[in-house]
Amino acid sequence: MVAFDGGGERQSSEAINPRRGYVFMALLALQYGLQPLIQKSCIDRHAVNKVSLVVATEITKIAMCCGFILSTTGLVSELRATWTLRSSVKAAALPAACYALQNWLTQIGYMNLDSLTFNLLNQTKTLSAAVCLFLIMGRRQSGPQVLALMMLVAAALLLNAQSGGLGDAAAPISWELGILPVVGASLLSGFSAAVTQKSLQERGRNSFLLSAELAVYGVLTLLLPSAASTGSLQGLWEGWTIRTVIPVVTNAMGGVIVGQVTKHAGSVKKGFALIGGILVTAAAQFILERQPLSREHYASAVLVAVSTFLHTRYPQQQRSSKKAA
Repeated sequence: MVAFDGGGERQSSEAINPRRGYVFMALLALQYGLQPLIQKSCIDRHAVNKVSLVVATEITKIAMCCGFILSTTGLVSELRATWTLRSSVKAAALPAACYALQNWLTQIGYMNLDSLTFNLLNQTKTLSAAVCLFLIMGRRQSGPQVLALMMLVAAALLLNAQSGGLGDAAAPISWELGILPVVGASLLSGFSAAVTQKSLQERGRNSFLLSAELAVYGVLTLLLPSAASTGSLQGLWEGWTIRTVIPVVTNAMGGVIVGQVTKHAGSVKKGFALIGGILVTAAAQFILERQPLSREHYASAVLVAVSTFLHTRYPQQQRSSKKAA
């Protein structure tokens, strides 16, 4: 069934399936853990334009979201009756621009950090999201969540303090091209997530529609300045091979899977999936790249895993403002 709120937005009433949730949790852990390795093995970082990777990922997300919308009976007609350009710009334009810049910074981080360091530093977006959710939506953190956020900061500082990536033979971690881009992407992620969550929860916008809108505005944000400065988009796709498509598709799939995990398993279970992703990264990097993990990586992995568990397991208890009749 389909219901509408006072603003005319569609509200989903599809039943939650816990078994599907566990399946998507496993898929998310695999995608999250293997994405950095896939990215580095399939893309020549010196030949491929990073903007083209982001654009291709967003276009793939649009196709996936449109496929879901078209495959859902009655959804197209309902969205056609309620969608307006004004509401679309209001809900998606600003976070889309932030997401586009975030994705560009993420591509830089992928290419200049080892896989586990990237995924560990990428967890700082939880801290950013917590701060932005408080500023934008007034969502407070519980005591265990505050402790978890402090542990995440400690993990990031520990990774920054080390001079080598993996073992003594690994190249030093780049502050300008490695640490800063990932931290900047995490800050943008927190702000965009808070704005998007406000649109989804308080304004009731359809999640797949909003994902498609964010991707469309993100592509425009990236392509229009480039076309205006050069007069064309020639050279955007230079360096691409058939293998380049693989990380683009897997990255786009990850964005769709996150929504399914949240829907069928909940945000607490999503935290366990991300912990599993970190373990997948560590195991795959050790097996495939044949390089031992440093003590800093082990310590940071423990801090990130424990902090992620605490943050998802002990949320702030919201007090009901309604009195019993």
